[in-house]
Amino acid sequence: SSPSLNIVVLGMMFTLFPVDFGIFKILFTGLFLLVILPTLVYLINGEKEEITPDFFLKENISWKMALQEIFPQLLKNLFLILKTTLPFMILSGFLGSLIVEIFPLENLAHLTLNLKSLFLIALVGTLLPVPISFDLVVTFILMNLGLPIGLCFTLFFTLGIYSIYPMLIIWRDISFKLAIGIFFTVMLTGILGGLALHGFNSYLFQKTENL
Repeated sequence: SSPSLNIVVLGMMFTLFPVDFGIFKILFTGLFLLVILPTLVYLINGEKEEITPDFFLKENISWKMALQEIFPQLLKNLFLILKTTLPFMILSGFLGSLIVEIFPLENLAHLTLNLKSLFLIALVGTLLPVPISFDLVVTFILMNLGLPIGLCFTLFFTLGIYSIYPMLIIWRDISFKLAIGIFFTVMLTGILGGLALHGFNSYLFQKTENL
């Protein structure tokens, strides 16, 4: 979620895109992170009991004792992260490049807003692992090339919040159902957000025409 809520990216978003686009992005990101995702995790994984290591339940622990306990664990966890995530980073980068070759992003600019194009945009956006602010730049370019605002929103939302990389990590370390559930939930939220923004813009256009 950090790329979606990074202060620099948010500033760029409100500079490059219409204000309603930015507001919808923040609203739907907040809705997903604070409501949809916790609900999904609870429904799939259930409520888990929090476990505190026995060491920290002891009384009279000094700073020296705590640091001696923590630093070996930090080094161990760092090695574990590198061992488990680096292969997935390489795999997700390869799969992301493969998807771009199969579905060149510039071809998306010719799409019209319908359920089929929304599904395609959401699928590509949710699968692709991209660096921070890449979603913003690509969406801005496609918007200037004529991609409808609803499709732009769906791409922007899905690119920045999830990808095949965290999906593989969650699949391996937590739950296959949760990884797939988050994937399709991100897609669905992006599609609904695109439809909502399109509807809002259509409403504003009609109001302006009536005036």
